[in-house]
Amino acid sequence: MLYTHTLPTRQADRIRLYPTSDAARAEAGDGRPILLVALRFDVLDRRVNPLWIDPQSFDPTWTAPAEFHADGSITAKGPIPESLFVA
Repeated sequence: MLYTHTLPTRQADRIRLYPTSDAARAEAGDGRPILLVALRFDVLDRRVNPLWIDPQSFDPTWTAPAEFHADGSITAKGPIPESLFVA
């Protein structure tokens, strides 16, 4: 699981993801919600992949290119299927 402060309904072309909720909160500041995103980062392919497949909610072949940063965060090319944002 990864974390973000980007709301599923306000995704841009690039979405910043974090390995911990604390890292996401430090970047977001107070007052912004931190959301779990059901993704894993594939280091070799440099992509984010869903932790589960739900063909009724999103394309089961969906993945997105992603870039790993030295601080442990990841920037993924959006949008991410909304059903992968966990309440």
